[in-house]
Amino acid sequence: MKGDLKYSATLVERLYECSLCGSCEIICDIICHLDLTEILEAFRADLVEAGIGPMPRHREILEWIKKEHNPYMERHEDRMKWVPQGREFSKGSKTLYFTGCTAPYRRPELLRSFLQIMDAAGVKVLVSPKEWCCGSISLRIGAGDLGLDLARHNVELFKSLEVETIVTHCAGCYRALKLDYPRLLGELPFKILHASEFIEELLSKGELRLNGQIDSKVTYHDPCHLGRHANVFESPRRVLESIPGLKLVEMERIRQDSWCCGAGGGMKSAFPDSALKVAYERIREAKETEAQYLVSACPFCKENLKDASDSSAEHVQIYDLIELVAMTL
Repeated sequence: MKGDLKYSATLVERLYECSLCGSCEIICDIICHLDLTEILEAFRADLVEAGIGPMPRHREILEWIKKEHNPYMERHEDRMKWVPQGREFSKGSKTLYFTGCTAPYRRPELLRSFLQIMDAAGVKVLVSPKEWCCGSISLRIGAGDLGLDLARHNVELFKSLEVETIVTHCAGCYRALKLDYPRLLGELPFKILHASEFIEELLSKGELRLNGQIDSKVTYHDPCHLGRHANVFESPRRVLESIPGLKLVEMERIRQDSWCCGAGGGMKSAFPDSALKVAYERIREAKETEAQYLVSACPFCKENLKDASDSSAEHVQIYDLIELVAMTL
């Protein structure tokens, strides 16, 4: 900060080879509280401002986000290709389904599962083709100006649609909408819910009934953005426990102490081998529970855990929470 220490390529790499999972914050809190995730994000922002960050792959992603509003090198016009033929969305709905980027471009089965759940509950949701990336990846790797532009666009879109509730299945999007947007733009006039919270509400009101059975052992992986960062731990577990026949068995490290999937904070894109190495550890821990399914509530977690499982001898089936719920309908 004083300028006495010069940045080096090694230091830059060390600062980016981190998933920003927040586990270190929990460990250090035993001694004294440090907002280490916030400190590291600020450090990365300084690197970007100094012109020596982020990593080369991150630079490519940021340029594509500016151009096509997603980090997957896909065209914005293809964002809605996942929508089932003939499907129409209620323009008058006060509930917006924010789809994020990972599911539309890589995991469309999650979006179709969510719509299936909404149909079963009789809930009309709105989906907008004008949605842009939530900005989480931009903010995490230090590109704050781009993250702010994305946030402003999305908030103006929400206001123009006159929605009251925004639901997303993505943990990264949830953290961005729930925590980052108010920090950047001030208090927002919308209720932000993760899909697990929304489904839990529908179940508690009796508006959604799960009639099918899943006679299997299931273990749940807490996404860092949803768990440690946003304190949503119980809703996904209550939804799982409401599924007939399902038995929830916990891994050794859960909730605040959960082991990261390894993909967040730009790790998956710039350091894929490191991301998989972290995920292998989680797969091993899941196997120790003897569960048939490893379930998470984040498409990015599913993506990296599945990559690790598919390339490991310790294979386990990976599902997103909303897929399991849809299977019971």
